[in-house]
Amino acid sequence: MKKLFFLLLFAAFTVISLASGYHDNGSVIKGRVSDTRGNPLAGAAITIEGTYYGVYAAADGSYSFTNLADGSYSLRFSFTGYESQTHEVDLSGVLILDVVLEQLSFMTEDVIIKATAWELN
Repeated sequence: MKKLFFLLLFAAFTVISLASGYHDNGSVIKGRVSDTRGNPLAGAAITIEGTYYGVYAAADGSYSFTNLADGSYSLRFSFTGYESQTHEVDLSGVLILDVVLEQLSFMTEDVIIKATAWELN
């Protein structure tokens, strides 16, 4: 009786584990974020607007969103010192989206530094 119980238990776990391995993982958005010279922007933020989903680009600039439902998404790419971009995509299956961010130019007014010396008596 014990053998039959353990055999059925083993069979049930085997069926459950096999079934979980064959489920659909949904759609994928992946790609690479780089600057205009082709250098990867490690740490660039990629977010799906209107959701709480977001990732950071890896050291090679790659990013990936997995297990997404098919549909329309608005992705925002940002990195400090670079112009942010937003891309509208229609997702069905696997989408590869490589993005090139342009460096921002910072123009400032003149900076004047004044100093006075104090005499010690």
